[in-house]
Amino acid sequence: HPGSGISTISKLTSYYGDEHLSQMIITAQKNPKTQDLAADLQKRQLQYWLDNKKAPAKVFKLLELNKAGGNLVDNPQVSAWLSYVADFETKFPKQSEKAIPMVTRHFDDETLSKIFREAKQTPSTASIANKLDGELIEHWTDTKTLPKTMFKLLELNRAGDKLLEAPQFATWLTYVDNFYSRNRRNPRVSIMTSYYGDEALTRLLIKAMQTPSEANLATKLHEEQLQSWIYSRKLPGDVFKFLSLDKAGEKLFDHPQFMKWVKYVEDLNKVHPDKKTTLMSVLAKQYDSEGLVKLLQSAKNNPSWSKLVLQLETEQKWMAKGTPNDYFKQLKLDKVGKDVLSNPQLKTWLNYVKEYNAANPKYQATLIGTLAANYGEMKLVKMLDEAMKVKDTESAAKKLQSELFQRWIQLNWTPEYIFAKVLHLDQEGDMLFTNPLVVTWGKYL
Repeated sequence: HPGSGISTISKLTSYYGDEHLSQMIITAQKNPKTQDLAADLQKRQLQYWLDNKKAPAKVFKLLELNKAGGNLVDNPQVSAWLSYVADFETKFPKQSEKAIPMVTRHFDDETLSKIFREAKQTPSTASIANKLDGELIEHWTDTKTLPKTMFKLLELNRAGDKLLEAPQFATWLTYVDNFYSRNRRNPRVSIMTSYYGDEALTRLLIKAMQTPSEANLATKLHEEQLQSWIYSRKLPGDVFKFLSLDKAGEKLFDHPQFMKWVKYVEDLNKVHPDKKTTLMSVLAKQYDSEGLVKLLQSAKNNPSWSKLVLQLETEQKWMAKGTPNDYFKQLKLDKVGKDVLSNPQLKTWLNYVKEYNAANPKYQATLIGTLAANYGEMKLVKMLDEAMKVKDTESAAKKLQSELFQRWIQLNWTPEYIFAKVLHLDQEGDMLFTNPLVVTWGKYL
């Protein structure tokens, strides 16, 4: 009888109420004798609710999906509810709501993610699970869920050595890429490190690089890891250990990660020229004198290592006398302050630096870099300003100030950064233009 369906549901609802009638229909669906009738009645009931603008969030509870637990996706009512959500959105777009935000009122994010991942493995529920999982990730994007939080929600913190094999790992990487703009440093390796630690994550990535199916991704992540270490100034000695080079013994030069470490030290010195490290200074802490002799002697037997061995032997020779920074302190030039440019010991130090730089082309020491390392940027600016007022040091001070500005440019320090973080002029308030440092800052603009 056309048109009688809604009338029937209306009458049944007046007798039993929405909740009780829905429960009765759901129970009847489980009985082979009444399942067809129950399916028809539920279809009419859903239409009745739609005509009466019953909110999908309420229908979720009426269909008892809030009690489904881990069986949410394979619950026969979930398809009916998702169809209802779609129909409601079509008919009442201004009052509509996405499915996942409603579901998250009854299930926490971590539980939902686990339910969907497990349901994806079953053919009968894979389609719905994929749909809902996609919407869940969209929900996390809309709510600006942090990638670090999502790493845990996806249970990647429990993946252990199987991290790169986990299906949800690729999802997480995509999420992180989308979360951060191109102009921001992508912290995905840092997030992974917060759960695994540098050493364990390094072992995991190096191992994965040996597996064809994971090699490309692992290599890319490992390169990002090395860059993050450079950015955070990770000590070469620590990286030596992360790469398991501390266990190489006399076979150090044959270790597959050794040249990677050598390049790391070179790149670190380029990015942070004021805190240079020599390869030998690290190796001297890993090997005793006898061990170093054996190591270098063994490497000499291989012609391909001759250049590196020569570099290490040169560094070893200069280590006995100390680095330019060490010698700077031995001459007590780090204690002289504003009179450093007129101190007679400075000429002695500069001659030493000239010899050192000639013997160590990869570790070029500079006066401006050494002054900055020992006095700090702000004090150095004041020292140079004072020196420019003295006739005997005026010329040298002007030259050094120019070198200081070039150093800041190489470090990508903007005028805004110098203003606030180096010279702290942001703290001057109304007295800004009475501070002589503002003149120096103006020269840098």
